Amino acid sequence: MKKVNIPTSAFAGFAIVLVCLCGLIKGGPGGAGNILIVLICAVVLALLIFFSIKSVRIEEKKTVYETRKKPMSKGKAAAQRDTEHMRRMLDIYTGQLRDLRRRAKTGLVYAVIALCISFIFWGTGRFAFTFFVSFSLVCIAYGAWCLFTLYLNSDSAEAKALAEKLNISTIKSKAWEAENAIWKNEMKAGDTLKVMDFTEDECGISDSGRVILETERLFLREMNKDDLSALSEVLSDPVNMQYYPHAFDETEVSGWIDKNIRRYSDDGFGLWAVCLKDTGEMIGDCGLTMQNINGEMLPEVGYHIRRDLQHKGYASEAARGVLDWAVKSTDHPAFYSYCRSGNAASIKTARSIGMHYMKEYIDDSGNMTTVSVIRREELTSLISAD
Repeated sequence: MKKVNIPTSAFAGFAIVLVCLCGLIKGGPGGAGNILIVLICAVVLALLIFFSIKSVRIEEKKTVYETRKKPMSKGKAAAQRDTEHMRRMLDIYTGQLRDLRRRAKTGLVYAVIALCISFIFWGTGRFAFTFFVSFSLVCIAYGAWCLFTLYLNSDSAEAKALAEKLNISTIKSKAWEAENAIWKNEMKAGDTLKVMDFTEDECGISDSGRVILETERLFLREMNKDDLSALSEVLSDPVNMQYYPHAFDETEVSGWIDKNIRRYSDDGFGLWAVCLKDTGEMIGDCGLTMQNINGEMLPEVGYHIRRDLQHKGYASEAARGVLDWAVKSTDHPAFYSYCRSGNAASIKTARSIGMHYMKEYIDDSGNMTTVSVIRREELTSLISAD
C-alpha cells in the first residue's frame, strides 16, 4: 500500500472551508441548523483522526518486514545486511517522531486560532456563536489528541508507564528497539568488538599500563599518574562536566585516578583509560564501578570522552567492550547506567549498547536521575550466538 503524503494543514483547510460553506448555506438562527453544524464538525473531526491513524498504520506497513525477519546469528554479511535494514527502520521512526512533533504544533495553533475566531464573533447571533464554538471544539479536540500522542512518545517515565498501561506501542519504543537491534547485529557481525583474554603471566602491556580489552578502534588499559594531563582535558572541561556539581581541578583529577587504581586491587575492575589504537593517545575513561544507585550498590558502566572527539561512537564502542568483559569476568546478574535525566547524550549511549529504561528517582542533591539496565541473560544470549 502506497502512502499519499497529505499535510495536516490540508485537512484543516478542508474542514474550515466545509464548515464555513455550510454556515453560509444554512445561515440564520434555528435549532436544525445548529444541530447540522455540530454533526458536520463531528464528521470532520472523525475524518481528521481517521486519516492521521491511517497514515501511521500505512507507515507501519513499511516496518512489517522487521517482525518477519529475525537477525541471522551466523555470517558477518547477513548481520551487516540486517544492520542496514534496522538503520532504515530507525530513519523511518525518526521521521515519524519529527512529523508527530510538527502535527502537535499545528494542532495547537489551529485550536488557538479557532478560539480567537469564537471570541471575535461573540454576540453576533445565536447561530453564529454556536457555529464557531462547535468548530473551536473540533480544533481543540484535534489539538489535544495530537499533544497526547506526542506526550506518549516523550522520554518521560510517566508517559512510558501510561503507554504500557494502555497497551500502546509507541514510535519512541520502536526506535529504541531498532537501536538495540542494531547493536546486537553489530556484535554478531564481529568487527566492532574483540575482547582480549589475558592470563596472569601473559597480560597485554602498553607503554602506560596493563591492557584490559580492545575493540576495533580502541584499547582500554589501567590508569596511572602519567594520565593526569590527558584526563584533565576531559574532567576539567565545564561542558563535559555540566551534569556534575562542578568541573574538576587538578587535585580532584589526581584523586579520581587514585580512586580507580584502588578499585583495580579491591574490586578487580574500575574506570580504565580509553586509548586510540592508532596513536595510543588517551581520550577518556570507561569501565565498570560499584555505585550507590537509589540506595543499592550496583555495577555501573561509566564513560567520559574528550569533547572534541565526541559524536564519533567512541563511548558506545568502549562501553560495549566493557559489557562483554563484565559478563565474562564477573558474576553480576545485571549492569546499569545512571545519569541526570537531562543528560540526553549519556542516555543515548546507554541505549546504543543495549540498555533499556529501568526507573527514575530523585537523588540526594534533589536531581532527577534516570537508570538504564541490561540483564546478564540478554548479553550471554548474544555472546553464545556468536
